[in-house]
Amino acid sequence: MTMLTVLVVLSIVGSCSCNKAYIQIVDYIPQNKTGKMDPALVLTDQSPDNPYNMLRKNITFDLFNIDYAKSSELFEVNASTFEVTLERHKPGMVTYRHKVDTIQLDTDESAIVVVDEDPKIANVLQSFACVTGPLENPGLDKAVVQICPDKVFVKNNLRVLGTYQMCKGCKENLDMNAKVVRDVVQFKINDTNSKWTLKVQYNSGGSYSTVCETIDKSFGDGGIYTIVIKKSELGSVGGEVNYQCDIVSTKSPSNFWRPIWLPIILILIIILIIIVIRIVLKSFPLLRERVYNLLGIQHNSDEENGEPKKSSRLQSLDTFRGIAITTMIFVNYGGGKYYFMEHAAWDGLAVADFVFPWFMFMVGVSIVFSVQSQLKRNVPKTKILKKVVIRFLKLFFIGVFLNTAVQGGVHVDQIRIPGVLQRIGFTFFVCAILEILFIPLLTNVESYISLIFHTWPQWILMALFSGIWAAVVFALPVPGCPKGYLGPGGIADGGEYPNCTGGATGYIDRLIWNNNIYRHPTCKEMFKTTQYFDPEGILGSLMAILTVYSGVIAGHVIQLNKSSRSGILIRLVVLSVVSLVIGIILCKGRFTGGWIPINKNLWSPSFVFITSGSSYGILAILYLLIDSQHLITGCPFSAMGKNPLFIYIGSYILYNYFPFNFYTEQSHGMLMFQAIVGTISWMFVALYLDYKKKYYKI
Repeated sequence: MTMLTVLVVLSIVGSCSCNKAYIQIVDYIPQNKTGKMDPALVLTDQSPDNPYNMLRKNITFDLFNIDYAKSSELFEVNASTFEVTLERHKPGMVTYRHKVDTIQLDTDESAIVVVDEDPKIANVLQSFACVTGPLENPGLDKAVVQICPDKVFVKNNLRVLGTYQMCKGCKENLDMNAKVVRDVVQFKINDTNSKWTLKVQYNSGGSYSTVCETIDKSFGDGGIYTIVIKKSELGSVGGEVNYQCDIVSTKSPSNFWRPIWLPIILILIIILIIIVIRIVLKSFPLLRERVYNLLGIQHNSDEENGEPKKSSRLQSLDTFRGIAITTMIFVNYGGGKYYFMEHAAWDGLAVADFVFPWFMFMVGVSIVFSVQSQLKRNVPKTKILKKVVIRFLKLFFIGVFLNTAVQGGVHVDQIRIPGVLQRIGFTFFVCAILEILFIPLLTNVESYISLIFHTWPQWILMALFSGIWAAVVFALPVPGCPKGYLGPGGIADGGEYPNCTGGATGYIDRLIWNNNIYRHPTCKEMFKTTQYFDPEGILGSLMAILTVYSGVIAGHVIQLNKSSRSGILIRLVVLSVVSLVIGIILCKGRFTGGWIPINKNLWSPSFVFITSGSSYGILAILYLLIDSQHLITGCPFSAMGKNPLFIYIGSYILYNYFPFNFYTEQSHGMLMFQAIVGTISWMFVALYLDYKKKYYKI
C-alpha cells in the first residue's frame, strides 16, 4: 500500500461559486500490481465550453500514491456531465486508456468513484461510480452513512440493521430505515456518542442474507461516511461471489472535544492564578498591604495571621451549594448538548445526575446549622417546627406551580404533582423534624459516642426507610413484570417487558398519581418507552431522605469539631471513602447493572452512597482550600450559594428570556457558548444580590 497524495491540475477561469459539485475517489489498486506504470483517473467535462466554469475540461487524478482501500478528500468540480476514463502512464506517454463510466452531477451533488483492478485480468483497471445527491447536514450528534454498492446490486433490495451499543440489553438488529438517494442507499446514525454494529443485507431471492458487517464502529458528530461494497479480491468460493465492505469518510466530523476543553483549561488557569496570588500575598505581608491599599480593599487582620475570619458562617458551605446550583443551571441550559452533561438515560452517572443530590446533601448540612443556631437563641422547638412545616408547604406548592409552565397551557387534570422543589421540601421536612426531636444543643454534647445516644432513633428510621424501599421494589407484584424489575422497559431486556418502566417504582406512581406525573423520562428516546415515569416519585423520595441525612451527618461533624480543622477534614474524608465503597459494592463496581444499579431515576441506594461520597469529598476539599488554608474565597460560587432557591426559581421562570437564553446554531461549540452565557448571567445576578446583602429564603 502506498501513501495518500492526490495531485489535481486545476485551471480557474472564472469566479462563479454557484456551479460546484464534488468528486471523491476510493482506490483499490495495490502498489505491487502497478510497478512503474502510474494509474490515473481522468474526468472529461462533456458540457459545452463555458467561461464561468471553474475547472478545465480534462481533470487528471494521479492514483499511484493513494493508500489501498482509502479515499481522497472531496474535490470541487463543475456541476456537469463527466466521462470517466482510467489510464496508465509511463514517463511521457499513456500506455493504457479505458473509458469506464459517465456521471452527471448537478449543483452541490457529489459522486463516489471506486477504482479497482480486474481480479481475473492483470493490470486491467475497472471502476464504478455512485452519485450521492447533495450532502446534507446530519445534525447534532448524528451522522449520515451512504452505501455505494457494486452495480450488480439492486439498491432497493438492500437494507441495513443496526445495534446501538450504548443501549445495553436492548433489541439488536433494528431496521435503520435506509432509503435510496440517487445511486446510494442512505441512512442516519441517530447518536454518534455510541458505537454501532451494522449489518448490510441483500434480498436476492425472497430472503435477506448478510453482505457485510461492521462491529463496534464509531461515527463522528456531523460526519458523512460511505460504505463501499465491491467484489472481494479473493474472488468466488464454491461458486459464490464474495464481497468486501470498507467505510471511508466523505465529510469529516466536527471536533467534538474542542468546545469543552477550551473553557475547562481557561477555568483551571484562572483558579491556578488565583491560588498563586493568594499564596504570594499571604507570604509577603508588605506586598499584600500595598496591593490592598492600591485596590482600596479592606482586609481582616485575623486573615493576615492565617486565622479564619471571626464569623460562624463557613464559606465552603455556601461555595459547595453554589457549585451545585451553578452546575444545575448550566445543565438545564443544555450544557452544550454533550451527552455526559445530561442525565444518564437509565443506569449510570452523568454530570447532571450529581447536581440534585449535591444540593440535597447541602440541605441536610443547613438543617443542622439552622436548628443549632435557633437552639442557641433559645427559640422554642414548637416555633422551629412551625417554621419547618411552613417552609415545606411553600416549597411544595411553588414546585407544583412551576410544573404548570407548559407550552400552550397546561391541562388541569394533567398537572404534575411530584417535582424537584416538592422532593426538596419533603426530605427537608422529614430530616428537620428528626433533628428537632432528637438532637440537643451540640455544644452540650461531649463526643461522637455521646451523639450516638441521641441519633440512634434517626439511624433506625433511615434503616426502616431503606427496608421499605427494598421490600416494595423487590417484592411487590407488578402486572406483566417480573418481581424486582429495575429496568427501563421499552426495547431494553430484549423488549420482553415494554410496559415495565421502573418496575414497582413506576407502577406505584402511576397507580397513585395517574396522569399527574412526568411524561418525558430520560429513558424515553433511547429505550423507546411508552409508559410515564416520574424521577421525583414516591419511592425515590423515600430514598432521597438518606441523601439529605448524609448532609445532616456532615453538619454534625462540622459542629462537633469547630475547633479542629484537621478533625473535620479527616472525618469528612473517612465518610467519603466509606460511602463510595458501600456504593461500589452495591453496584458490584459496574457503571450499569450490579446487585443494585446506580440509577438516579430510581434514586437507588448505590446512587445515594456514591453521590453522598462525592459530596463528602468535595466538601472536604472546599473546606481545606477556603476555610482552613484560605487559598481561595469561593467567589463567585459562594454568592450563588447564598441565594440558591431564588436563583433556581428565577432561572426556571426566565428560562426563555435573553440574556439567559437565546437561539444559536445547533453545534456543540455555539450551544456551549449559549449555556455559559446564561449561567454567567445568573452569576452576575447572584453577585449583585450578595453585594447588596439581599438574601431571599423560602
